[in-house]
Amino acid sequence: MLRNFFLVSEFEFRAIINDKPGLLRIFMEPFAYLFLLAAGLQSIVGIYQVDYISFVYPGIVGLQLLRLFLHSIYRLTIDRRWGLQAIKMIAGTTNLAYFLGMSVVPICLFIVQTSISYPLALLLGVQLSISGFFALLIVGILATFFWVSLAIVCTYYFKKYSQRDLFIQFLFLPISLSAPIFYSLDNVPEYLKVISHFNPLSYQVIALRELFLNLTISTNFYITLSLSIFSMWIALKFMKNAEYLPSEI
Repeated sequence: MLRNFFLVSEFEFRAIINDKPGLLRIFMEPFAYLFLLAAGLQSIVGIYQVDYISFVYPGIVGLQLLRLFLHSIYRLTIDRRWGLQAIKMIAGTTNLAYFLGMSVVPICLFIVQTSISYPLALLLGVQLSISGFFALLIVGILATFFWVSLAIVCTYYFKKYSQRDLFIQFLFLPISLSAPIFYSLDNVPEYLKVISHFNPLSYQVIALRELFLNLTISTNFYITLSLSIFSMWIALKFMKNAEYLPSEI
């Protein structure tokens, strides 16, 4: 299992390194949100006696998790479309080894993104402690397992590319806008509060923010952990019963 886990991971590392435009987009996006959007909104918004840039930084970190979901969808689709997953499985790769191998690059990308944005956030005046930084990493890694699991389920469940793409496009905007990334849920309309309760990104962002600002482990952290474990179980069940060769059109 370990040998094949490292082989799958190495394959994913080679793929992301060769995708120079994708790497550039992944690393530039947090900077754009921090330096352009959050810095601009800081002048008009005040929340919780905390400066806005410190409030919104964990939300921007959480938003990158959603981008890693799209990255995982892309990589898993290629793996199935060209029969690479079938070759890996025939070579003796277990479902767990494949899942963990496909999770390594998203986790590493999240760690690198957060590590690079850390000093830039300090320059903008974010009240960031070392313990808060590591808390962001821990919650983010847990949440990454959820998004990789969801990507696996989507890749296996939808048999047509058009159906999967439509689902992702329909899913992405409501998830990103109903999560409290740039605002607090305290004073939003009731319907938005209801929608946010069904949004896994909301719990992840709030858990990131609570640990980042106050080092507080609340219900949102345990919900994030539970969703990640449950989604991993679902993803492994899908992999167990799915065909290795693609039937997508």
